[in-house]
Amino acid sequence: MTKRLVLMVGLLMSLLMASTSLVAAQAAPNVTKIGKAVEATDIPALIDGLAAPIAIRDLPADFTDATTVDITSSKDVNAATCVYDASTLTLEGAAAYELEVDPEAGPFIRACASINYLVYTKKALGLDPLGDFKSGLLGSLDTEPGTPDANGGVATLEDMTVAGADAVLFTYTIENGSRAASVQILTVIVGNVIVLTQIQTQGDTVIDAETLAPVSTSLMEAAVTHLGEVADEAA
Repeated sequence: MTKRLVLMVGLLMSLLMASTSLVAAQAAPNVTKIGKAVEATDIPALIDGLAAPIAIRDLPADFTDATTVDITSSKDVNAATCVYDASTLTLEGAAAYELEVDPEAGPFIRACASINYLVYTKKALGLDPLGDFKSGLLGSLDTEPGTPDANGGVATLEDMTVAGADAVLFTYTIENGSRAASVQILTVIVGNVIVLTQIQTQGDTVIDAETLAPVSTSLMEAAVTHLGEVADEAA
């Protein structure tokens, strides 16, 4: 599983688009409780439930639209702006929502984000899926974290928590003349689902990891809450 996930990192680094400073609109979810509910849910029913996009009212402020994207289809992924590419992964199913950001929400030329769910069996995830994911990311980098690569971009990788749950935060930033871009991916394991939020920003200056992290955290909390609601409805 990890080897396949690693293949996606290079693609993610090439998607240098956009995002913004947002405010959380929901209470922090109970990740452990939701994880147990997700594990107890029939997988096909869970995937079917995730097919409908998250309601805008359930997202942090400044997101203006959510569109479902089939991230298991390379054609659909290529047509989207900043979703996670799961088209080469071996998994039970996946769902994703591409999110539009209010252009007045931040000083960016372009901004977008996405919520992505990768659904596995518990056995397929292994004993330490988050650790495996982090190791895969580290192994995919051309240089050590914090060191510029051949394109002048810098990747950082750090452990953090979201609503008390372990998480991995990956950020890639690059400046090219007067244009700067950032990509940030936050990953949390919820039961037998890998949940990833992806934020992409483009503007006159680099938006660093510390600035994007609160946005990613708010978006992840909304993503986990939505997953729990879908699991409850599918039970």
